[in-house]
Amino acid sequence: MAAKVITRWRLPQFMSLTKEHVRRGMTKAVLFGEAEAKKLVSRGNRTGANPSKPGEPPKVVTGTLRANIGHDVTETPREVIGMVGVRKGPADKYARRLELGFVGTVTVPAHTRKQTHVFGRRLASPITVKVRSYSFTVSQAPRPYLRPTVWNNRAKILELIARG
Repeated sequence: MAAKVITRWRLPQFMSLTKEHVRRGMTKAVLFGEAEAKKLVSRGNRTGANPSKPGEPPKVVTGTLRANIGHDVTETPREVIGMVGVRKGPADKYARRLELGFVGTVTVPAHTRKQTHVFGRRLASPITVKVRSYSFTVSQAPRPYLRPTVWNNRAKILELIARG
Protein backbone atom coordinates (compact mmCIF):
# COMPACT_ATOMS: atom_id res chain seq x y z
CA MET A 1 0.00 0.00 0.00
CA ALA A 2 1.24 3.48 -0.90
CA ALA A 3 1.60 6.34 1.54
CA LYS A 4 -1.67 7.91 2.54
CA VAL A 5 -2.47 11.51 3.59
CA ILE A 6 -5.58 12.11 5.64
CA THR A 7 -6.88 15.64 6.12
CA ARG A 8 -9.48 16.42 8.73
CA TRP A 9 -11.29 19.69 8.54
CA ARG A 10 -12.50 20.68 11.99
CA LEU A 11 -14.98 23.35 10.96
CA PRO A 12 -16.19 24.42 14.44
CA GLN A 13 -12.59 24.97 15.64
CA PHE A 14 -11.66 26.76 12.40
CA MET A 15 -14.70 29.05 12.65
CA SER A 16 -13.98 29.80 16.30
CA LEU A 17 -10.35 30.73 15.58
CA THR A 18 -11.35 32.80 12.54
CA LYS A 19 -13.99 34.69 14.50
CA GLU A 20 -11.48 35.40 17.28
CA HIS A 21 -8.98 36.68 14.70
CA VAL A 22 -11.59 38.98 13.13
CA ARG A 23 -12.75 40.21 16.57
CA ARG A 24 -9.17 41.13 17.54
CA GLY A 25 -8.73 42.95 14.24
CA MET A 26 -12.07 44.72 14.57
CA THR A 27 -11.15 45.88 18.07
CA LYS A 28 -7.88 47.33 16.77
CA ALA A 29 -9.73 48.99 13.88
CA VAL A 30 -12.37 50.68 16.04
CA LEU A 31 -9.74 51.88 18.53
CA PHE A 32 -7.85 53.39 15.60
CA GLY A 33 -11.08 54.93 14.24
CA GLU A 34 -11.94 56.42 17.63
CA ALA A 35 -8.50 58.02 17.91
CA GLU A 36 -8.72 59.44 14.37
CA ALA A 37 -12.21 60.89 14.98
CA LYS A 38 -10.96 62.53 18.18
CA LYS A 39 -8.05 64.06 16.23
CA LEU A 40 -10.51 65.59 13.77
CA VAL A 41 -12.47 67.33 16.53
CA SER A 42 -9.40 68.55 18.44
CA ARG A 43 -8.82 71.89 16.78
CA GLY A 44 -9.13 74.53 19.49
CA ASN A 45 -11.78 77.25 19.78
CA ARG A 46 -12.16 77.73 23.54
CA THR A 47 -13.88 81.13 23.27
CA GLY A 48 -16.28 80.03 20.54
CA ALA A 49 -15.32 83.13 18.54
CA ASN A 50 -13.83 81.18 15.62
CA PRO A 51 -16.25 78.35 14.77
CA SER A 52 -15.62 75.71 12.13
CA LYS A 53 -16.74 76.40 8.58
CA PRO A 54 -19.42 74.26 6.90
CA GLY A 55 -17.87 71.01 5.71
CA GLU A 56 -15.01 71.17 8.26
CA PRO A 57 -14.96 69.01 11.40
CA PRO A 58 -16.24 70.89 14.46
CA LYS A 59 -13.75 72.73 16.64
CA VAL A 60 -13.38 72.18 20.39
CA VAL A 61 -15.18 74.60 22.70
CA THR A 62 -15.89 72.53 25.83
CA GLY A 63 -14.47 69.14 24.80
CA THR A 64 -17.76 67.31 25.48
CA LEU A 65 -18.10 65.91 21.95
CA ARG A 66 -14.51 64.66 21.87
CA ALA A 67 -14.83 63.10 25.33
CA ASN A 68 -17.96 61.19 24.28
CA ILE A 69 -16.60 59.64 21.09
CA GLY A 70 -16.27 55.92 21.75
CA HIS A 71 -16.33 52.47 20.20
CA ASP A 72 -17.99 49.11 20.58
CA VAL A 73 -17.47 45.62 19.15
CA THR A 74 -20.34 43.14 19.24
CA GLU A 75 -20.76 39.64 17.90
CA THR A 76 -23.65 37.67 16.52
CA PRO A 77 -23.41 34.02 15.49
CA ARG A 78 -22.61 35.16 11.94
CA GLU A 79 -20.97 38.61 12.29
CA VAL A 80 -18.44 40.72 14.14
CA ILE A 81 -19.67 44.32 14.18
CA GLY A 82 -17.47 47.32 14.97
CA MET A 83 -18.91 50.77 15.71
CA VAL A 84 -17.36 54.18 16.31
CA GLY A 85 -19.68 56.97 17.37
CA VAL A 86 -20.89 59.22 20.15
CA ARG A 87 -22.02 57.63 23.41
CA LYS A 88 -25.42 58.41 24.93
CA GLY A 89 -25.01 61.41 27.16
CA PRO A 90 -24.49 65.15 27.03
CA ALA A 91 -23.06 65.22 23.49
CA ASP A 92 -25.55 62.98 21.69
CA LYS A 93 -28.03 65.87 21.44
CA TYR A 94 -25.86 67.81 19.02
CA ALA A 95 -23.44 65.19 17.65
CA ARG A 96 -25.84 64.05 14.92
CA ARG A 97 -26.60 67.67 13.96
CA LEU A 98 -22.90 68.41 13.58
CA GLU A 99 -22.28 65.29 11.48
CA LEU A 100 -25.29 65.60 9.16
CA GLY A 101 -26.40 69.23 9.50
CA PHE A 102 -29.85 70.38 10.60
CA VAL A 103 -32.58 72.66 9.30
CA GLY A 104 -35.69 73.02 11.42
CA THR A 105 -37.35 74.44 14.48
CA VAL A 106 -36.15 73.66 17.98
CA THR A 107 -38.64 73.94 20.83
CA VAL A 108 -37.35 74.34 24.36
CA PRO A 109 -39.94 73.33 26.99
CA ALA A 110 -40.72 75.46 30.02
CA HIS A 111 -38.26 74.85 32.84
CA THR A 112 -36.56 76.40 35.86
CA ARG A 113 -32.94 77.43 36.06
CA LYS A 114 -30.59 78.75 38.68
CA GLN A 115 -29.45 82.31 37.97
CA THR A 116 -26.12 83.43 39.42
CA HIS A 117 -25.61 86.72 37.51
CA VAL A 118 -27.82 89.67 36.56
CA PHE A 119 -26.62 92.24 34.03
CA GLY A 120 -23.09 90.90 34.29
CA ARG A 121 -22.91 91.15 38.07
CA ARG A 122 -22.76 88.19 40.41
CA LEU A 123 -25.71 87.77 42.78
CA ALA A 124 -25.04 87.39 46.49
CA SER A 125 -27.03 84.17 46.46
CA PRO A 126 -28.37 82.33 43.38
CA ILE A 127 -32.08 82.55 42.59
CA THR A 128 -34.33 80.09 40.77
CA VAL A 129 -36.26 81.56 37.84
CA LYS A 130 -38.99 80.10 35.63
CA VAL A 131 -38.27 80.09 31.90
CA ARG A 132 -41.22 79.96 29.53
CA SER A 133 -41.30 77.59 26.57
CA TYR A 134 -39.80 79.06 23.41
CA SER A 135 -38.72 77.97 19.94
CA PHE A 136 -36.18 79.09 17.36
CA THR A 137 -35.21 78.17 13.81
CA VAL A 138 -31.88 76.51 13.10
CA SER A 139 -30.09 76.17 9.78
CA GLN A 140 -26.76 74.45 10.38
CA ALA A 141 -24.62 73.04 7.59
CA PRO A 142 -22.91 69.67 8.21
CA ARG A 143 -19.57 69.57 10.00
CA PRO A 144 -18.73 65.88 9.48
CA TYR A 145 -16.15 64.12 11.64
CA LEU A 146 -17.19 60.42 11.71
CA ARG A 147 -17.77 59.78 8.00
CA PRO A 148 -14.45 61.38 6.96
CA THR A 149 -12.68 59.27 9.60
CA VAL A 150 -13.92 56.07 7.97
CA TRP A 151 -13.60 57.28 4.38
CA ASN A 152 -10.07 58.70 4.71
CA ASN A 153 -8.77 55.67 6.63
CA ARG A 154 -10.66 52.80 4.97
CA ALA A 155 -7.50 51.03 3.73
CA LYS A 156 -5.89 51.13 7.18
CA ILE A 157 -9.11 49.98 8.85
CA LEU A 158 -9.45 46.98 6.49
CA GLU A 159 -5.77 46.16 7.01
CA LEU A 160 -6.19 46.17 10.82
CA ILE A 161 -9.21 43.87 10.58
CA ALA A 162 -7.44 41.46 8.23
CA ARG A 163 -4.25 41.32 10.36
CA GLY A 164 -6.22 40.51 13.49
